[in-house]
Amino acid sequence: MKKIIILFAALALLLSMAYAEGYYADTVFDVASDGSVAISGATNHADLNAQLTEKLTAKKDGIWTITINPTGEFSEYVYEIILPAGAQLIDVNTPNGSRIDAESARIKIIGTGEQTTYFVSARYITRAQPKEENLMFVLIGLMLLVIILIGIWGAGELRKRKKCESGATKITPSEKPKYNKEALTEIQLQIVEYLENGKGSATQAELQKKFELPKASLSRNLEGLERKGIIAKERKGMTMLVMLKKN
Repeated sequence: MKKIIILFAALALLLSMAYAEGYYADTVFDVASDGSVAISGATNHADLNAQLTEKLTAKKDGIWTITINPTGEFSEYVYEIILPAGAQLIDVNTPNGSRIDAESARIKIIGTGEQTTYFVSARYITRAQPKEENLMFVLIGLMLLVIILIGIWGAGELRKRKKCESGATKITPSEKPKYNKEALTEIQLQIVEYLENGKGSATQAELQKKFELPKASLSRNLEGLERKGIIAKERKGMTMLVMLKKN
């Protein structure tokens, strides 16, 4: 009888540990003018896997609503909702707060959360665009895509050549990204200097341990550096790798 009690206690402990770990998500929701949403990023929740869906949006009386509310508790999540070009944001409803980026042609809603349920809802309106204007955007987008692909290929070849010539693993001064120190927060500057003095990359867990920051705070600072074009993030399995963008 005693062995059975111990077995049940161990099973309950394992189940509680699995539940405590919860879900994670680092996702982008790219909303099109017709209401379809392209989901991309990294997650262990089936509803947030990479896909194109129309289940997240609804339209009533000319007002669009996007609602993201996957089941279960999340140990950590970061999201970026990109509204259609020309959209006007009405309001955002989320218990954890969010940040609005309206500097680009498309409004972005950015938010994070830890040890909580995942819920965000936003209402917006869109204006119809002439077919000629849409065609122009498509052509411009294709041209930019070709330029970006050529640039990425060229940059990759250049980095390979430099590595072969120097054999160095540490980032060189000429490869360090150019940035305005006064435009960075103190912790952002410390993160950049840490990466520069190392090999140019570190895991997010390493940075969190180094600077003793909460996950949400570190994520916000990394988002700021990523928007400024100083770093790039790449998920490898369960690990998030943070890398300096080289010149």
